[in-house]
Amino acid sequence: MKKLIFVTLCILIIAIPTVVIVLHYAQAQNSPQHAASLPSKPTQPANAWKAHVMAWIYPGPPACNAANEYKDGRIIDTLKPQYYTLNQSGVLIQLDAADKGCNAYSQENAADIKQHSAHQYVTVAGDATSMGALVTDQDKMLRAVNTLKTFVDTVKFTGVEIDFEEFSQWTPQQYHGYKSFLTQLGEALHQGGFKLMVDGPPMIADDTSQYQWRYEDFNTLPIDYIVVMEYDWQYDFGVGTPIAPLAREEDTTRGIIAKISDINKIVVGIPAYGYHGQKGSTKITIDTNAQSQMYPGYATAKRDNSSAEMMFTNAGVFYDYADTQTLNTRRSLIESLGIRNISVWHLGGNQWFSGKSEPRS
Repeated sequence: MKKLIFVTLCILIIAIPTVVIVLHYAQAQNSPQHAASLPSKPTQPANAWKAHVMAWIYPGPPACNAANEYKDGRIIDTLKPQYYTLNQSGVLIQLDAADKGCNAYSQENAADIKQHSAHQYVTVAGDATSMGALVTDQDKMLRAVNTLKTFVDTVKFTGVEIDFEEFSQWTPQQYHGYKSFLTQLGEALHQGGFKLMVDGPPMIADDTSQYQWRYEDFNTLPIDYIVVMEYDWQYDFGVGTPIAPLAREEDTTRGIIAKISDINKIVVGIPAYGYHGQKGSTKITIDTNAQSQMYPGYATAKRDNSSAEMMFTNAGVFYDYADTQTLNTRRSLIESLGIRNISVWHLGGNQWFSGKSEPRS
């Protein structure tokens, strides 16, 4: 009997600490301290924008403050400096800082752009004449493709943005050649791990007869992003009218969403600039916000409800500009439609968004 009691006591002496350890471990697994130590999935702040923001940068005055702006702490996911243009013969011309001044290409400027953004696209500008000369000549297209691929490989940018405009002047032959050029460029860039972005007009249903351009054509091309430039409507409706009426922005965006199969490829371009001109005239002068502030009557401006733009008239001259509220209103509208990428024209002397943090990349 004594031997049995002794064995039982030994078992208890060994078992009790083991049970205590197991219970302690189980409690620790369920304790708040343990839960807090596990890595948690990042969550989006409640007071954050939804769309990733891009910004264009063009060379020369009056946009020379662009570098100070993208370095001032604002978060800009994608920077898009214009480093190339097409001449009238359809040949790419690099815009060097030594000739074109601020914001143009130099190794230092390109490195600075890369340092202050998550993604970078070199913008190539052209009009109907220069584009026509390019896309109707296969040799010129091959040279342009090779030049641009070599450039992004050298500076290690994300990709190329093609901004050929004067869309209403394009012929069917030019439009066909344009799509051929994009196919060749997109395939070459993708082979190197780079991306292609293209810029298109702000078309609504009533505009389709004016253009060869059809957004649905781009679903099958090797394009990563397609930008809808939703501004410049003052040129259509004259001095005294908004740059980007909110209703037209909404109609245009809804129309594009219906035509592009992947909404994540859509980038909506919004304006930050202003303009002025004599009432009743068709002559329009583009202004940065910094320039607008220098005009007499700036402090008398009233907000236009149809566009959220600020407007005033002084001595027969009409002025229009965008402030932070204008930009916030436009962005809120575009984001409410499900768009996840926006692009601002332009950095350098204009206002910016406020009140919310930028989304995580």
